[in-house]
Amino acid sequence: APFAVPAVEQMHDIAGPAPGLTPPCEADVARLLAFLEAARGLDPVLIHCWMGVSRSTAPAYIAATLRDGPGSEAELAKMLRWRAPFATPNPRLIALADKALGRDGAMVAAIRRIKRGEEVPAAPFEL
Repeated sequence: APFAVPAVEQMHDIAGPAPGLTPPCEADVARLLAFLEAARGLDPVLIHCWMGVSRSTAPAYIAATLRDGPGSEAELAKMLRWRAPFATPNPRLIALADKALGRDGAMVAAIRRIKRGEEVPAAPFEL
């Protein structure tokens, strides 16, 4: 049966502190990782947000790297760029997941290498 991760109270699409806004935090990433662990084997998993550019592409990339394991970070980032040229994964979410998964900066470096996505309308994609 379908299930969903509990909604985040409020998380703005920012990479650091900003007045009146809430950046992603460790608890958000822990909740995402717990959901992904619980969803293992229940393909497909749908991840979305309002714009489909940053707050959803980061968890999609995180999910793929969790699925494919250490060493997959660079190839999955390239695949993300190819399948979603507009993707600009939230760097704070990536950094927090990189730390939580013990990837020693591999996720952060891979996302930095693909740079900011194109300014085009977002569209569904699969990793």
